[in-house]
Amino acid sequence: MKRAIIYYSFEGNTKEAAIRIGKLIGADLIEVKPVKDIPESGPSKILTGGGKALFGLAAKIYPVEEDLSKYDEFILGTPVWAGRCAPYLITLIKKNEDLRNKITGVFTLSGSGNNKSCLRQLKKRLPNLKNDISLVDRVERDAESYDRSITIFSSLYTALGGKADPD
Repeated sequence: MKRAIIYYSFEGNTKEAAIRIGKLIGADLIEVKPVKDIPESGPSKILTGGGKALFGLAAKIYPVEEDLSKYDEFILGTPVWAGRCAPYLITLIKKNEDLRNKITGVFTLSGSGNNKSCLRQLKKRLPNLKNDISLVDRVERDAESYDRSITIFSSLYTALGGKADPD
């Protein structure tokens, strides 16, 4: 089975988690890149990123260079903005309808660690989503808890083949 982690990372938190999970489960990494970067600070950062997420506004992305059809399943990695998935990943899913059925896992990152709203939204869009984990951003996190959560998610994902719900 060929797996890939598809992720978007603004501040590096999601990328770090994607790399660590990818190594543990033997998955390729595919980074989604926006055409226009979000400002790094100030009100325009919140309005641009959070506003697009909250209101479902279009978010232009560069085409993914990898051939997505060669993968059997995907794990999605996203920061949580305004209780939602990063809009760049939603754009990718909308442009690649086959992808929806191949996403079996997701990991989310937020400053608060409360990612329930984002997960509810993703579960509505992704019919085969079975495994998920909510992580706190690396700046905010308890390192031991973060490491343990990534290890548990990766172990369960590998043992269950991404196909069964560990709960």
